[in-house]
Amino acid sequence: MKRTIQFLIISLAAVCLCGCGNAIPDLPEEDMRKVEEYAAGLLLKYDANYSESMVTAEEYAEEQAKLERKAAMQAQAAELRRQEEAAKQEEDSSDEDSGEDSGEVLPPEPVYTDIDEFFGISGIDIESAGYTVCDKYPEATTEGDWQGIVTASPGNKLVVFKFSAVNSSGEDKLLDMASMDAHFAFKLGDGSTKAALTTLLLNDLSSCRETLEAGASDELVLLIEVEESKADVSSVTMVMRNGSDRAELSLD
Repeated sequence: MKRTIQFLIISLAAVCLCGCGNAIPDLPEEDMRKVEEYAAGLLLKYDANYSESMVTAEEYAEEQAKLERKAAMQAQAAELRRQEEAAKQEEDSSDEDSGEDSGEVLPPEPVYTDIDEFFGISGIDIESAGYTVCDKYPEATTEGDWQGIVTASPGNKLVVFKFSAVNSSGEDKLLDMASMDAHFAFKLGDGSTKAALTTLLLNDLSSCRETLEAGASDELVLLIEVEESKADVSSVTMVMRNGSDRAELSLD
């Protein structure tokens, strides 16, 4: 780098002094400093351009994908913290429900209703379709599947509650849960309550947005994480919230 700067300085000095033949005159210190700064600026300019040209489109796309994956992971971590707080609030609500002799004012009896009826969805019937217990979901993925995989933490299991959404209207219908303030939790047989995990799954009931053709159906899911020893969830009540409205649905 130093030799290159010296070469540029000599070249610039030679060009600027016409009629001096091959002689290289001594420049005043201030002029020499200006020439050095100019030469250094040229080097930085062309060096930067060279570095940028070395980054291929493939490398750029790879770096962009890394940033997107990192952002998604950070969003999931923040959402998990929110879910823990929501589960705690739901548990506190359940404790209040059982305080018959505490003298506190009890909340009204839970309202039991269908999913589509509660959320005001017309033309699409959404019904429970059982559940599975697994270590990760989906268990099988295809190459290029960007929606990610939900994995249970050590010592825990995922419980995947399945729902069938059927378009019974005779015309195409948009199922837009993403536009609603929909939240779900599950009261288990042992008295605990688990908030549904927020995921990036395309078929997550709480956030899906898809158009069902007339007569078509799709499988939607909600996931919770439980201790492996408590993975038997044969007796479950699903709590549904839409803004300030609340209702329950037995999944027995």
